[in-house]
Amino acid sequence: GVNFEKILSYSRIALSSLAIGVSRAALEHSTAYAKERTAFGEPIGQRQAVAFMVADMALEIDAMRVLVWEAAWQLDKGGPATAETYLAKLYSDKNSLKVTDNAVQVMGGHGYIRENPVEGWLRHARGFYTLDASPSTAARMSRFETAAPRLAMKAIDALGLEDERERITHLVGASCTGFGAPGLDQ
Repeated sequence: GVNFEKILSYSRIALSSLAIGVSRAALEHSTAYAKERTAFGEPIGQRQAVAFMVADMALEIDAMRVLVWEAAWQLDKGGPATAETYLAKLYSDKNSLKVTDNAVQVMGGHGYIRENPVEGWLRHARGFYTLDASPSTAARMSRFETAAPRLAMKAIDALGLEDERERITHLVGASCTGFGAPGLDQ
């Protein structure tokens, strides 16, 4: 017979990779815009709010990449990778939307123009939520909220971001200590 779960896991890796690509393109385009667009005599990328937004976008993209790499590695080893691919897909879905939305914000009114690729990438990022054979979005998001602290710990450890642990865990809405999060068994 057909191993539907394995096919679904491979599709999740592929869709997550597409989400990362869209996010990275949005980051690069908006970063280039922030470097050349001037306001009040300096590039808008020099403004703290814009610089922090771009830095958060880069951080989210790297976290997505680590999760997808680990899930793909588990899948390539031949072991069960359903949970890893599912969590990587959920994280990529949520954060590709966040990254592309931030790219539109960096570009201001130019980000909403149809001829601007960032506007299209935001629409594509919205579509990633629908491209999975999973239950409703509300159920998916509640499962993601439960898994977010564990995902954050994996990303922190994999990227060597120990000094950023408090800020990152605040972003995912959890108070994490050590290698796990309170209330989570894994």
